[in-house]
Amino acid sequence: MKLVEIDGKKYISFKFHELAWSLRTSGVSQYIFDSEGNAIKRFYSCKQAFSVELPKNAKFLLIRYWTNRGNPKHRLYLITDKLEMIEIFTASTTLEDVLALEEKLPKKLIDFLLDDLQLLGED
Repeated sequence: MKLVEIDGKKYISFKFHELAWSLRTSGVSQYIFDSEGNAIKRFYSCKQAFSVELPKNAKFLLIRYWTNRGNPKHRLYLITDKLEMIEIFTASTTLEDVLALEEKLPKKLIDFLLDDLQLLGED
């Protein structure tokens, strides 16, 4: 996965099988967020090589993946001139781990992660 620019537009380019190794991992929604934590683009993992045009206000990329046992192994990136890894979220990620990122991430993105990783208890 890398950032490329063509005719003034930025894209994230993925290699063959980079996001999906099997049919089970195809079709998982991936998200691009703006600086306020709003999901501004959604695309789906697939087995072939492809690229996604980045909206001008793109700030974060969340690559979502679940293991065969249903455990998350999500990767969150900061989008600058390159993709910078912020954090990897796994089954051992806790509520406190995500909340510790409040200084780096907007609240809406923190809330999305807490919900997606199912770290909030039910009443």
